[in-house]
Amino acid sequence: MKTKLSFLLSGLVSICMAQIGGNQLYGGNNSSNSHLHNLTISNSISPKIQMSKDALSFEVNILNNIQADVYVVTLGVNEENTSVEACNTQINQRIENFMKSISKIGIKKSDVYVDFISQTKIYDYVSDSEGERIDIQQVDVGFEIKKNIIFKLSRLELFDKILELASKEKIHNIINVEYYVENQNAIYEEMLKEAMKIQKERLKLLNLNESDWEMEPMISINFSSVQPGHQYKKFQAYESGTVSYSNYYNNNSVIVRKEERKSNSFYFDGLDTNSFDKILNASTPVVGLQFLMNLKITYVKKEKEKKNYYVVTSNGELKALELN
Repeated sequence: MKTKLSFLLSGLVSICMAQIGGNQLYGGNNSSNSHLHNLTISNSISPKIQMSKDALSFEVNILNNIQADVYVVTLGVNEENTSVEACNTQINQRIENFMKSISKIGIKKSDVYVDFISQTKIYDYVSDSEGERIDIQQVDVGFEIKKNIIFKLSRLELFDKILELASKEKIHNIINVEYYVENQNAIYEEMLKEAMKIQKERLKLLNLNESDWEMEPMISINFSSVQPGHQYKKFQAYESGTVSYSNYYNNNSVIVRKEERKSNSFYFDGLDTNSFDKILNASTPVVGLQFLMNLKITYVKKEKEKKNYYVVTSNGELKALELN
């Protein structure tokens, strides 16, 4: 039997040192991580070894923490004005000034792309009163244009300087940061070697009679990565006093209570390590991509050779015997 390989390569991003997680962290999906939760739960409850009279299956899960080589950053820019022409001229000038400034610190023009997002009208309200009548009418007062500046960054230490240069052009919206590794094949090979090593050790422990089994197994490999931006959780830590009052509905007083602003905190909450057979680079403090590999190997039993028996009948014919 020839070895059968089945590969499934996917990117679960589809973002990273914590200081450049991006404003996407404020999105609601980051606090739930439901798809990642289901992934780790599935890994933890899946049996590592399954054996029947005809087949033997091994399942191995490997996790690898990898620092990114390249970061793709998206900055949002918007401009408002009474005319489209003026609006577009001003936003283009701000973007051009920013691109010139980052080119001086090593960001090539070829590594920057400007993505046109939208052009929309802006509306406001005007009022007119006559006697006790007040008329409020909605009117358009101008236009807003939004564009995104997308650039590739390989030197993470430049990020703080880029933020300062962006702020000079009133660019403050860090929309997204994507993390990439240049040589995923090397990561794949390293993880596959570890997974195969683990399954071979388990195979030895079973002390099987190799003459009964096909030793060229069927192999299924699932290889994927998780962007850090999908793994941040949000919380607020504070203690607050309580306020009680009476007769609120029985007097003419108006009570206005203003709450102090409570800052949101974020922290990286990676995949549950308990569901993996081995973790590579487990002690690294760097927040980066998490690569996952799921290896399934199935051995099947050899088919037993059937012996055929024949008898010669009284008239000289050769007849096969059916043995139960």
